[in-house]
Amino acid sequence: MNLYQFLILALIYLFAIVISGIICKRLRISPVLGYIIAGVIIGPSFLNITNDAEAVMNFSEFGVIVMLFLIGLELNPASLWQMRTNILGLGTLQFISTMAVFSLIFYFGLHSSLLSAIILGAIFSKSSMALVMQILNESKTAKTKKGNAAFCILIFQDVAVIPLFIIIPIIGMKLLPAGSQIHVENTSLISHLNGWIQTIIMISAIVGIPPFVKYCVKPLFKRISRINNREILSAFIFLLVIGTTLIMDSIGLSPALGAFIAGIVLSDSEYKHEVEVTLAPIKGILMGIFFISVGGIINFAIIKGYPKTIILDTLILLCVKTLITSFIAKFNTFNRLSKGESIKLGFLLSQTGEFAFVLLALCNTFQILPKLTYETYTIVVILSMITTPIFMMIINKLSQINSKKAPRPTDNIQSDDDVEVIIAGYGRMGQIIGRILTANDVKMSILDLNSDNIDTLQALGRKVYYGDAGRIDLLQSAGADVAKVMIIAVDNSEHSLEIVSLVRERFPHLKIVARAYSRQHLLDLRQMGLEFHEIERETMAAALNMAGQTLKNLGVRSRTVELQKDSFIKYDHKNIDHFLKIWQEEVKDPHILFINNHVDNILKEILNSDKMKEIFKENHFTVNDLVDKNLTEPAYDFYKKKNP
Repeated sequence: MNLYQFLILALIYLFAIVISGIICKRLRISPVLGYIIAGVIIGPSFLNITNDAEAVMNFSEFGVIVMLFLIGLELNPASLWQMRTNILGLGTLQFISTMAVFSLIFYFGLHSSLLSAIILGAIFSKSSMALVMQILNESKTAKTKKGNAAFCILIFQDVAVIPLFIIIPIIGMKLLPAGSQIHVENTSLISHLNGWIQTIIMISAIVGIPPFVKYCVKPLFKRISRINNREILSAFIFLLVIGTTLIMDSIGLSPALGAFIAGIVLSDSEYKHEVEVTLAPIKGILMGIFFISVGGIINFAIIKGYPKTIILDTLILLCVKTLITSFIAKFNTFNRLSKGESIKLGFLLSQTGEFAFVLLALCNTFQILPKLTYETYTIVVILSMITTPIFMMIINKLSQINSKKAPRPTDNIQSDDDVEVIIAGYGRMGQIIGRILTANDVKMSILDLNSDNIDTLQALGRKVYYGDAGRIDLLQSAGADVAKVMIIAVDNSEHSLEIVSLVRERFPHLKIVARAYSRQHLLDLRQMGLEFHEIERETMAAALNMAGQTLKNLGVRSRTVELQKDSFIKYDHKNIDHFLKIWQEEVKDPHILFINNHVDNILKEILNSDKMKEIFKENHFTVNDLVDKNLTEPAYDFYKKKNP
């Protein structure tokens, strides 16, 4: 391939990534599915724009390697040790069970030899790390309990299939008919050695990577960083990834394994962020090319010739893996998931992984599989990868529909007769309020609409009820007739306004303390008659404290900072009421836009005025006159004063 051909191929693949990515974003479907479909369209079976998809896929598999390196970078030995139970327990149970069932299917159903059946069972038990992690990252569920279970299973699977790279050639040579010869393109430098010696070398290489990275690579990172040259550092990062990959490949192991181990060792390095920033864009592009290449190698002639066989094999593969994984996820003792999450995990891991392409090709080379069977199984693997994002989209959509159609029934609320406070919304803000009130022995009734949150809190012994605080009957059951204060801490501004309106109309004796979700929400609450001391803006205190701490770090005196924070609050309150009055009266003043665009200048004048500095020196604070003057002065007079 010359430079011109390479550039044309790169142009086609990058164009396919961009177009399919945009379309998938518009249709709200997984980009992985779009990449594979794009590969089918530009591949030999349709437009035939690219006729060397296998070579491109071999190159783009470097994206999978980079992905595993970055995954390892997110872990550290301590967190990996904490996950050991799930990796060894859940991973072993899932892989062995799935391999056993598939082996029985190949042995009794397809009459394969016992050794061949075990090998094929292991190959089809492996799920796709690239596909699953891409889906988890897109849905932002990689850090959830389901995501953690999937990751632990995938890690064990990656390690479990490593022996197949050694076992397949050994068994293949024994099963070859007498006098048969095969040509094997083997990159392993130790393939001519005894099996036991190969095993010792492999184990030594795996064990040797951590100390090599720790005592050789990390010091080099430090020296290179002192040069302060980003290009050299980036080159060294790629050198590390490619080097560990080649070491693993040269001894017959999974190339991605070395990169993964190196990533784990570097996870506690101060250069972790630099490595992530350098590799993340490359990983995304290579992963896209990889999935396009997967679609490009589909042989539609085989599908057309044996449609029933391929469809049946694909369905068996998907059903077996989904059922086994779901059952284990639901009933295991290591990381038990709910019924719904177990089913999602089953579908998520239902496909066969990218290692199958290499291992099936190896089986074909050593005549463990006939060529037609190899091509058929390759298509089955690709179809299983295509169906996974489709299944996940359907399941997520059904879950959303089901949650809307069948909402959780309201809890039977049993409040105390002497309840003092009702809290509506018990999320991140409501829980802090509740803990402080509990510490003061305040009797409370708590209502929330987050089922998962309520289940967790009820399991901890908290009296939290599922119910809508916008319903009169539930508020009465919660003790609104006898309570003194109503705290509205819901995170939905419209729902908050509905509750305020209801409480003021039906329970006027209740004092309201409301959470303001945004500035617009604050204006709406003020319009409904709530005073500033009845409204708590959820970001105001944190923002003021951060600004104050910044000023202190810059050398401003603590007293000055506190006075300026107090002045800002007074100014902001008056500013809000000023514009609220304008909106209520629908004043059409051409100078209002000027005031709106220059409120920051007014604030700056207040905070930095000579009068305030003099007041600071006198150790007392009375800026009300100054604030009032600046805010009550007519817009036009203010404009004329600034522009005589």
